[in-house]
Amino acid sequence: HDLELRGAGDLLGGKQSGPIAAIGFEMYSELLEETIDRLRGNERQERIDPEIRLGLSAFLPESYVPDPNQRLQLYQRMAAADEDEQLYDLVDELRDRFGELPLAAETLIGSMRIRVLLKRLWIELLEYDGKRLALVFHAATTVSPEQIRRLVTEQAQRYRLGNDYRLTIEIGRQRPDELLSHSRKELEQLL
Repeated sequence: HDLELRGAGDLLGGKQSGPIAAIGFEMYSELLEETIDRLRGNERQERIDPEIRLGLSAFLPESYVPDPNQRLQLYQRMAAADEDEQLYDLVDELRDRFGELPLAAETLIGSMRIRVLLKRLWIELLEYDGKRLALVFHAATTVSPEQIRRLVTEQAQRYRLGNDYRLTIEIGRQRPDELLSHSRKELEQLL
């Protein structure tokens, strides 16, 4: 942000400040890296950005992290995490800087741990409708078709697979504190 305000030569100076302000420095840097890699002939590994719709209250309260810029940076770091260890380190940092996590922040961390699993399994969406979980698999999912077929045939009353790469799992009504752990257990079966 400081570089955006002060400028840094031609890259972030007057000529480039418009595009950077419009899309943000992080996105601009990522697009620039991608373009350079493409020009060099390097393959960039595709990434997945899973969506979680569990209907839970998961956020960093203003009363916990008062500065909106800090909250935004923390959200970005959580979303970028590819390993549980990164989230554990972040939780330690939060406790050091702001004290014990409130319930909404704990729920957010739990959701981000699930997001790490979704990235690893190449699952685009995890959704809960009050009775069942729905998983939407990316075409390049790491979950083997045999594993999904086994779940669907051995436990047909709980698991159903649709034509649109959507697996639904009957789990019944869950309390909010149980939903995260139950979702995580279901995903861990697919590892």
